[in-house]
Amino acid sequence: QCPDNEVLFDSTGVILSPGYPDSYPNLQMCSWMINVEKGYNITLHFELFQTEKEFDILEIFD
Repeated sequence: QCPDNEVLFDSTGVILSPGYPDSYPNLQMCSWMINVEKGYNITLHFELFQTEKEFDILEIFD
């Protein structure tokens, strides 16, 4: 199941692709929002990241 604008507040956590470690279904739209208190930083670490050319997009913004 793919989250739709899931909001995360924990100080640490893991975000996994739907169905991980298997492939996910076509036409998935997943969205996570990570919130921290003002003055704190967010660090993202990718251990394995694969996309399908012309179909998969990762957007990270503030």
